[in-house]
Amino acid sequence: MESFIARQPIFDSQKNVIAYELLFRDGGPNSISAVELPDGTQASSHVMINALTLFGLDNITRGKRAFINVTREILTGQVLTAFKPDAITVEILEDVPAEADVIDACRQLKTQGYTIAMDDVVHGESRDTLVELADIIKIDFMLTNQAQRAEMVKSFAAMGKTLLAEKVETHEVFAEACAMGFHLFQGYFFARPEVLVRKEMRANKLNSLRLITRLQAVDPDLKELEEIIKNDVAMSYRLLRYINSAFFSFRTEISSIRQAMVLLGNREFKKWATLIAMSGLTDDKPEELLVTGLIRAKFLELLSPGIGLVNERENLFLLGIFSILDGATDQPFEKIFEEIPLQRHIRDALQSQSGPYAPIITAMRAFENGNWNIFGAFVNDYQSLSGHVTELYLNAVQWSNQSIAAIPKKVAM
Repeated sequence: MESFIARQPIFDSQKNVIAYELLFRDGGPNSISAVELPDGTQASSHVMINALTLFGLDNITRGKRAFINVTREILTGQVLTAFKPDAITVEILEDVPAEADVIDACRQLKTQGYTIAMDDVVHGESRDTLVELADIIKIDFMLTNQAQRAEMVKSFAAMGKTLLAEKVETHEVFAEACAMGFHLFQGYFFARPEVLVRKEMRANKLNSLRLITRLQAVDPDLKELEEIIKNDVAMSYRLLRYINSAFFSFRTEISSIRQAMVLLGNREFKKWATLIAMSGLTDDKPEELLVTGLIRAKFLELLSPGIGLVNERENLFLLGIFSILDGATDQPFEKIFEEIPLQRHIRDALQSQSGPYAPIITAMRAFENGNWNIFGAFVNDYQSLSGHVTELYLNAVQWSNQSIAAIPKKVAM
């Protein structure tokens, strides 16, 4: 029986990640897509156990707070005190009743310093006592209309509650939620193009795209690549700093782009130069956008042997990292691919959700959103993945954490 765990970022109004909600489901390779899934209590219990023992909570959340969904049984079962109060937010599910034992458990947690969030609060919420105890009120933008949200914001703001907008999927919805007075935001708006404010790309972004384009050639001109990088001082600095970091641990310092090419070899140099170019494209975006691209890239690369595509692991890595290109450039994929001649399977999967890679990126996005039935149907086709998926995902998260820490930040030149 495998435990599936994923995470979703929670942002403040400045688009900084302040927490991650952990999404979990148990399920073997033949049962995860079935109707009879384990109940919320079992799922939440395993999130806590695995986070503490197998995975390490800090590795999952990059040291940020974790929002963990809890049921009535979890609340009343003395399980939550295994976590430090500043490490988690206790998120009470919408079907937890406001009964005496639940209220007593919440009061005890509050006394011990824990933060409590109410999930999926709707217009006319009947659990008044729990709402009063909650610090954070989560309002789903897919389940409420604008008038309902406005009334709830007015009411809960007067009570001093922190308001969290869920299912924020576009920049327009994010702007609306900010204007209404929400404090926290959850959803994939950060990975979408800002089409209404699209501007001409700055020179550094154009140069990053130019490098990415050249890197995708079947037989790239290494001298041309070297010149592109050397002529962009910031990119050259970041690449050399990255390759000389503890992430690579070369015994001698690499002092030139040409030396990096020789030591890494063509394939590895293309991979890492692409990563640095992508970091340049996301300089003015929330860091989480690049984090998402890195996790997708490494996760798909690690999945490649289990789905019979070990010889295409480099393409799957690129599929993952390039899946954020539209959000990084504020351009639709159709426009991007006029400039970048990507491998056809990658282009088709991202631009038109077609071709042999389309099911893979669809499954990846389902995993991120906790759509376990969709992801489970994908996993069921590959028995060799059974029992390994979450380990691979957590390895990808750890690799992303290390990569982000090693990539030099934007430098002023």
